[in-house]
Amino acid sequence: MKKTGLIIFFLTSVCILIGVLYTHDKTRNIPKSSDSIIVYFQTIFVESYTSTGINNIIKFSDRLQPNDTILLSHKDFMTISSIVNNRVRCKSDTIGVPEMYLKTKKGHIFLTRFAYYVTDDKKNPYIPNKDAIRRLYDICKIYNYFEKEDIMYGEIYKKVPLDYTYYYANKNGFASQEDRMEYIIAEQKKGIKLLLIDTYR
Repeated sequence: MKKTGLIIFFLTSVCILIGVLYTHDKTRNIPKSSDSIIVYFQTIFVESYTSTGINNIIKFSDRLQPNDTILLSHKDFMTISSIVNNRVRCKSDTIGVPEMYLKTKKGHIFLTRFAYYVTDDKKNPYIPNKDAIRRLYDICKIYNYFEKEDIMYGEIYKKVPLDYTYYYANKNGFASQEDRMEYIIAEQKKGIKLLLIDTYR
């Protein structure tokens, strides 16, 4: 009986050790002090973007757990974070709708979905860093969370990306199509939150 107990204890210890080593191998290249960027957006139009709406976007982002964590090279991280950290005010007759929320340690900013418009909480316009914004969309594959018509309605893509896969296409297992659509709409209203991590590589 003692021998059986020792064998079980040994096997359990080995499994725990393997799990620890695997986790360490997955995370060892990410410093504990890694910087991060929060990206949050809703994939459907929910309400008019008044100051109340803007505050709600921030609240939704704070409450939601990330849908995905994306590890970035240091170069890509600095490029995307520059949208917030290096923003420059400008004068413009066209003010973008604040639909996408970007947050770094140095502040936050709002983008218009699939467009090159940058604004703050008070809808003051900023010069868009088009290369950085396009890089954000490409790396995070933000287009996968939207219908093809939404992608083509904007100005960032002239055609649907080749690796496009609609995020909600495989949401199945519901009793009826109506139940499925109700679930998808609820998820869309909740929004998508992405966590971008600087791996310093």
